[in-house]
Amino acid sequence: MMVLLKTYNDNSYLLLCSYLTNRLKEVQLFIESIRKSKDYPRINEIEEIFKETFSYVNTRGQLSLKIERVLNPHYLLSPGELDHGNSSWFISLNIQKKSLKKLNELYGKQLSGLLRIFKKVFAVLNSPDNAIKEETLKKYEDLIQGVNLKMEEFLFSTENKQLIDKREKLKSSVIRNLPHSGFYHMTHVENLENILNAGLLSHKTVHRIKMIKHDISNIEIQKRRNRTEKVYGRNIQDYVPLYINPSNPMMGSTKVIEVLSQVVLLEIIPHVLVQKKATLFSDGNAAIEETNFYNDQDKLESIDWKLLQEGKWIDGTESQRIMCSEVLVPEKIEVFYIQKIIIKSESALKNIFPLFPNHKGIPIEINADYFKTYHQN
Repeated sequence: MMVLLKTYNDNSYLLLCSYLTNRLKEVQLFIESIRKSKDYPRINEIEEIFKETFSYVNTRGQLSLKIERVLNPHYLLSPGELDHGNSSWFISLNIQKKSLKKLNELYGKQLSGLLRIFKKVFAVLNSPDNAIKEETLKKYEDLIQGVNLKMEEFLFSTENKQLIDKREKLKSSVIRNLPHSGFYHMTHVENLENILNAGLLSHKTVHRIKMIKHDISNIEIQKRRNRTEKVYGRNIQDYVPLYINPSNPMMGSTKVIEVLSQVVLLEIIPHVLVQKKATLFSDGNAAIEETNFYNDQDKLESIDWKLLQEGKWIDGTESQRIMCSEVLVPEKIEVFYIQKIIIKSESALKNIFPLFPNHKGIPIEINADYFKTYHQN
C-alpha cells in the first residue's frame, strides 16, 4: 500500500499519461506529414518512433514494449526477402509496474486505453503498400485527435501555487515556533470532495448551502462560537477555523473519536495568516470569552508556543483552552493553500484516492502521531 501511495503522490501515473499523450500527438503529426507528401513508404519509420517512445529511459521501466516480425506460413515454402506479403508485425505493449496497474483501475483504465490506441495505430504497418492511402492515414489522424481531446480533459492542470510564493510570507521566527509545518483544519473524509471542488468555506456558509455531509463538530461549542469578535466585528462563524496544533482537545471529543479512522487533517500553508486579508489568530479556543484575537503577526508572542509545541494539557484548566489556539480566515481558503492531507491509517485511502487530490498537487500522508492526544484528567 505504501508503494501505491508513493506512486499516487508523485503523480507517476499522470506524468506517464501526459508523456504518452504528447508523443501520440507527435505520431499524429508524422502520419499527417506522410499523408500530405504521399510518401507512403515512410510509414515504416513508425517502428523506430515507437521504440524511442517506449524505451526504458523514457518510461523508466514502467511499461514493456516488444516488436517483432511474424512469418506467414507460406514463407517457409519459398523463403526470400521479408515484405508485406510474407510477414506481419506483432506488437506487445503492457503496463509493467504493479502500482501503476492498481492506479490504472482507479483511474478508469486511462493508461491502458492509451496503450491500445498506440497498438491500433501501429497496425497501419500491416497494411499492404497499395492499401495505405490518404483516407487510411486520415482515419488514424482523426482517431488520435479524438483520444487527445479526451486525455486533455482528464489531465487537467493543478491549482497555481505560485501565487503563494509571490505574496507576503510569514516571518521565519514565527515559522520556527509552529509545532508542525502548517495550520490544520479537521473534517470528516465525506466532506473532502466538496472541499477539493470549492475550497474551505466558513462554518456558516457550508451549513447555509448544505455543503457539509458529515459534521464532527460539537453542537454546544458551535453555539458558543456564534458571537462577534472585537477586531473586525465579524461573527466567528464567518471564518474558516484552523488549529495551530491539531493534537488538541477537539481530537479527543466523542464525535471525533467515534469516526477517527475517517477523520482527515488538511494542512494549510502557514503563509495564509498574512496572505488572506483580515485573518485573525487567537491565544485559545475561539468559543471561550476569555480568548483574545489578534491581526498583527508581531503580537504572536501572545500565544503560549511552549505549551502548543509540547501538546500537553490538563482538562478543566487554562491549558485546555490554550491548546485550541486558532487561525481564523474570513469566508474561504482556496484549494491551493492546502499542502497536505493527513490521515491516521490506510482505511481512509479508498475514499480519498478516487477524489484525486494529487491532481491539485496535494499529497496524502499516513501519520497516526497527529491524531494522538496528551492530556490529564
